[in-house]
Amino acid sequence: MKSYPFRTPFYALAPNVWIEGDELYIKTSFEQYFRSLFSHCRIVHISKDRKIVEIKIKKWWRWKSPIRIPFRKIDFIDLTYPKIPKHDEDNPSNIYDLFLITKDPFSRVNLFRFGSIYSASQIYQEMAVNCAEFITQFTNIRFGLRNRFEMPLSDFKDKYICTACGHRLHPDSEFILCPYCGGKEIRIEA
Repeated sequence: MKSYPFRTPFYALAPNVWIEGDELYIKTSFEQYFRSLFSHCRIVHISKDRKIVEIKIKKWWRWKSPIRIPFRKIDFIDLTYPKIPKHDEDNPSNIYDLFLITKDPFSRVNLFRFGSIYSASQIYQEMAVNCAEFITQFTNIRFGLRNRFEMPLSDFKDKYICTACGHRLHPDSEFILCPYCGGKEIRIEA
């Protein structure tokens, strides 16, 4: 029996999210698959029983070898927010990348991309945050937003910290402002 947790007026480009028993699936929507001329499809399968995240990627007509990450190797889930446009006439991007940060070895694994260059709607940010929160509730893997979930900050190995909200920024972060609260002051820890 399938359960669809996101029954909201999301756009056709949003990935399909559903639960079957103790299994969570996130799959590229048909609309997105169609727009890529059937050249790219991604399926994220999260198993509560086996405690594993499996990512399958189809490029053109071939499936790549699946990426399997056990829960114990996942440090946290986070989002990459769009870059701020340099000039007023530039259109801001509305693409939010949902990714995992692993430990031993430290690496970033992309789960899904929410958004479109064709639409300037803010609903993509809400979709990405909701999906990350849903995965967090389903798996107990922490989400990087400090103001939504209490977490021990000592777990983060990142050295850039927003002085306004206390969120630890990822070392790959390309932001001048805190992507979570818009804070302008970033403290650097040694």
